[in-house]
Amino acid sequence: MANDRATAERPEAAESTSSRFSESMGKMVQDIYSSSPVRSGKDLEPSSADRYLPKFDDLFNGDDRSEKTSYATKWPVDQAKMEAAAKELDSAFNATSKYSPARLLGSGHDFNKIYKILENKTPEEIKRIDDLYTNKYGIRFGSNKVEMLNLTEQMRRIASPAENARFQMLMDEKKSNDVPQEFRVTGDQLLKAGSNLKVGEVNDVEVGDRHYEIYVPKNADSRAPMVIAMHGAAAGEGAGLPREEMGMIAAAERTGSIVVFAYPKLNTFDAGRLANAVGANTGAVWNVPGRINLPAQENKSYSDVDYLDQVIKTVKTQVSIADQVGLAGFSDGARFAQVYATERPNQVSGVYSSHGTWMSGEQAPRQSMPIKIVLGSDDQTLPLKGGMGDISKKMDWMIKTNLELSQPLKQEKVWAAANDCEADAKTVVKADVVTSEYNCKGAPVVVEVIKNGQHAWDDHGNRGMPAIQSVLHGTPDRRRTAGLDAQQWLKQQAVAREKMPVKAYSN
Repeated sequence: MANDRATAERPEAAESTSSRFSESMGKMVQDIYSSSPVRSGKDLEPSSADRYLPKFDDLFNGDDRSEKTSYATKWPVDQAKMEAAAKELDSAFNATSKYSPARLLGSGHDFNKIYKILENKTPEEIKRIDDLYTNKYGIRFGSNKVEMLNLTEQMRRIASPAENARFQMLMDEKKSNDVPQEFRVTGDQLLKAGSNLKVGEVNDVEVGDRHYEIYVPKNADSRAPMVIAMHGAAAGEGAGLPREEMGMIAAAERTGSIVVFAYPKLNTFDAGRLANAVGANTGAVWNVPGRINLPAQENKSYSDVDYLDQVIKTVKTQVSIADQVGLAGFSDGARFAQVYATERPNQVSGVYSSHGTWMSGEQAPRQSMPIKIVLGSDDQTLPLKGGMGDISKKMDWMIKTNLELSQPLKQEKVWAAANDCEADAKTVVKADVVTSEYNCKGAPVVVEVIKNGQHAWDDHGNRGMPAIQSVLHGTPDRRRTAGLDAQQWLKQQAVAREKMPVKAYSN
């Protein structure tokens, strides 16, 4: 595999022909999408909220999107909420409060707030907001003319090319709907009796002494795919990190997937006398006793496997979901996703591992599992060569870790063995990404290495603080769509796994 990748990264390497396995897998997934639903929308109870009942228009216009993904869903619009959103956008464009972070930093604009206001809106809602903003807040008086600027024009006027591109990616994402028409239902049709979840909003739910957040999209899929998103280790409790940095909400409205944001528990470590004295010794990391966790200090008092079991169990009392869930993890969250999939293979339909690792000496999986592994060639926290990088060495200096055992490239070998794959993968080079796909008798194994990719979740919806990301050598490439990629890939595996014989996914 190493030789294949080294060859592929040379400038003269050409794009290889797709393997017969890749073609057959792609055809299989497409056939599955066009087959009868696992749970048809007509089998569900009618929506309890008539205002959410959709009308479907075919907006296929002959561009490069397939007809199945070019439908738009029209939703009734709450006028009062749209007026409030337009007012918030005006505030974000102008940073009207003197206490605004954007004003304090001198830019006068809060582009992250603009993104957050729009990420969960439907196309119809965005159109109404745009009209309201244009007519009430977008008026500019020039020396001899009056202009009325819509959202796009305001962005072009005041934002950098990079911010403009990010905004346009969000707007473009709203134009497509990945849910085939025969499977489209409203989010509230998936809610179970007694559920107090609000569709189209992030709901915080307590489970024991922990919590999770859940987002049920308005544009839902009757097959009810669910993705659990998990961030990596964080100083302090890291509250909100996957919600703020993984771009999952906007993607959910396109894919129809239910998204759960799960959080590791806050721990106190021995970081030395000074750090302990000033309270700089707390952090949130994923913990499973008996496994090789990120911290060297083992905590046997609880297991995050039990926590995720409870999260899934509780979600099933609130909303209809598929029998198995997809796991999307970043960094330590990616490592834990693989541990959980190894511990609970019958609960998981697939794993999306972004910038994660495999700890040398860790227990190998005993059952096959679909997995997509995304890595960065310039990762200084979990470098491809293994062991510690410049950033993880600093982490280890404060709190002793097990990262000398880190072997990111070992992930593919471990899962290729579990999935009964051929020894060598087929490698394709496209732009700055090297993709390797194994021919497997069990579940698929796909690996992407991003040239110059840092230790970050690469998505236009990543709203992390640039200064901190830069210091941690974790600046995301906001031209990419990791949130959408994760949901689309995991949804394919969930649908495929429902249809394929069980023996095809076990050894």
